[in-house]
Amino acid sequence: MTQQIADAELTIDFGKPFFDLEAQVAFEQLEDVNLDMNGGARIVVSGEENNSYWMVAAQYHADLLELFRANANLLAAWNLDSNRYPQYTSFVSNDYITGGTITGIHLDVASEFGVKEPNKKCVDFFVGEACGWFYNSTRCKLNADFGGGNYGLYLGSNWGGGGNVDFIGFSVIGANVSASGSIEGSYYNNVWSANGTASADVSGYIGNCNVGCSTQFCTAGPIPIGASLCAGGDIEVDYRSNRGMQISVSLDI
Repeated sequence: MTQQIADAELTIDFGKPFFDLEAQVAFEQLEDVNLDMNGGARIVVSGEENNSYWMVAAQYHADLLELFRANANLLAAWNLDSNRYPQYTSFVSNDYITGGTITGIHLDVASEFGVKEPNKKCVDFFVGEACGWFYNSTRCKLNADFGGGNYGLYLGSNWGGGGNVDFIGFSVIGANVSASGSIEGSYYNNVWSANGTASADVSGYIGNCNVGCSTQFCTAGPIPIGASLCAGGDIEVDYRSNRGMQISVSLDI
């Protein structure tokens, strides 16, 4: 099996002057690896009068066995028209674009691992079935807009997992746990801000009482057939230099 996995293109114009180098990489269902990946990197320098700018950028996407997925975007630029190279600039928020141009450093990286509940993996045994799932997603964003003097940082993650066992078509036991957290800070329009959040939820059941997020006993007439439990909570701390600090806490049972 042969497959082209990379392509590069170089443009040099000494008259302007102008330099443009781009490389593209792509893997599609490589045999024995089952990996899909595509990405590119580009370096552009323009010294043309009244149109001088430069850019160093990269972006990629990867998917391995439908269990791991990742996306990354990186951009460093000066005086770059935000619409000039959309493949490499579209991820930058308008909050960090000044006068239609990008002058700064920007990063957006996200990853996902595992299997969510709708795609849970199951194993049959005798006259029953056992299923399980686990996943994590994480994202990091960095924005430094040197042109407008605005800056931002974000880091967040979500976790989840659970399982269930059924016997001859009836629910026996199951549980689901999830948690998330994030921190964020910025300096935007002369205002400092910081935010932190954390939350967690747990639910479970025993017997034929798979009723979702609810705390209750289940019966069939006067006969108890199971019980379920659901609880969760979250906390958020938020600060703004023009307003002060706010804290909120909630607990659900």
